[in-house]
Amino acid sequence: MKCNQLITAALLSLGLISAASASSTATIGGTTYTVVYVTGSTAFRANVYTAVNSYVFDSTPTYQVASGSVSGSTGVYNAYGTIGGAPYLLSFDFTGSEAGIAALENLSTGIPNAYNNGLGNNPSAVLPGTPLPQGFVNPNNVTATVSGIVPDLALADTSQAVSLSATKPALTDYGIVGVIPFEWVKGKNSTGSSFSSWNDLTNVTQPQLTYELAGAQKASFFTGNPADTAKVYLFGRNKGSGTRVNTLLDTYYGVNVGVIQYAVTASTSYSAGALTFGSATAITGLSSLTKVGNDGFDSGSGVAKSLTCDTTGSGLVTLGYAGISDATGTAIPGGAVALSLDGIYESDASVISGAYSFWGHEHLYGTPSQSTSSPGGFVANKLTGFIANGVNEGLGANSTAAGALENSFGTGGGRETTGLTTTQSTAIDPTVMLADKPSDSGYPSQQ
Repeated sequence: MKCNQLITAALLSLGLISAASASSTATIGGTTYTVVYVTGSTAFRANVYTAVNSYVFDSTPTYQVASGSVSGSTGVYNAYGTIGGAPYLLSFDFTGSEAGIAALENLSTGIPNAYNNGLGNNPSAVLPGTPLPQGFVNPNNVTATVSGIVPDLALADTSQAVSLSATKPALTDYGIVGVIPFEWVKGKNSTGSSFSSWNDLTNVTQPQLTYELAGAQKASFFTGNPADTAKVYLFGRNKGSGTRVNTLLDTYYGVNVGVIQYAVTASTSYSAGALTFGSATAITGLSSLTKVGNDGFDSGSGVAKSLTCDTTGSGLVTLGYAGISDATGTAIPGGAVALSLDGIYESDASVISGAYSFWGHEHLYGTPSQSTSSPGGFVANKLTGFIANGVNEGLGANSTAAGALENSFGTGGGRETTGLTTTQSTAIDPTVMLADKPSDSGYPSQQ
């Protein structure tokens, strides 16, 4: 160990500092800010941005980003100002729900990619964001990064109980702060009406998807039409993704069971262990796809962009799963088409009532044994509403209305003034939920 690491280890053993206090401070313009590092879910980042921009700080914060401006789609940035009169800087690096949970545990081995393929993947590489995120923006040099930091907080689309880190020490659970819906989408086909295998595919069921996750199935398996002989190939996420965990839970496939997924060869590459997507291109046939097996995209945008690749004339159909923001923001505007699940389309109404099952509980987690008086605990309680007596956020009557995240839903997230609507919100306010699942898996039911 280096000298400073030995000193830190000694202080930890004496209980004089906590792991979360590694976040330390940053001085900007003569003001010293307490820094809190946040990672986790990419699907929930838009709601986090709204909360941070309007409800966490005493006034609109100042932002730092390596390039461009900060919005709800930005994955890495800093925000600083005062919270309750105290200077705070929140540093965000959204790497995925599973990666976020692993980072709070500082897992030394990470979560390995499990498939070697023609795109040059190293099967011994760890997923980006594990064991620790590498992209936090340096407050004093925004083109540089801060690494080696155990984050204070992480958002996760499911609970630790069903995660790949379930056997690790229990994280501090600030409860369910929202509901995240997901959607099944078929890839673009410009002349789809004349291609029955694509045209007839309008609905998928959970039992059918269990087989699709294990390997490409013929379209007739989904449509019931023997003439639909084209095979359906799956685009999906890697093991750091909460979207993937929700997919495997909703289909009863098994979180730890390997899947068979694909990538568009001409538009996809590996960079620092992450499967990344370039620009949309035509898919001319099976030779245009590369099997990546149990691996997948680090971000939902990779899946969404893959679904915009036109399959016209290829003799195949593409399919993917994504959060609503990626599905409605990228995939569907690019020519992909949303499918119903078990005969039900995703909407605020179908999620709230329990008719639609493909959604997850959004949790806010802190490091194990995190104190509510620590910087991470203080910010977590600001986000959730300073819940008293150790009662965590929950659904319906068990939710609070005072937190920054709760306020971030505004008139959306199921709060539409006309009641239950066909609106597709990127996240649902837990207060309005009428149905819940007995755990992170299973069919939802009204209580």
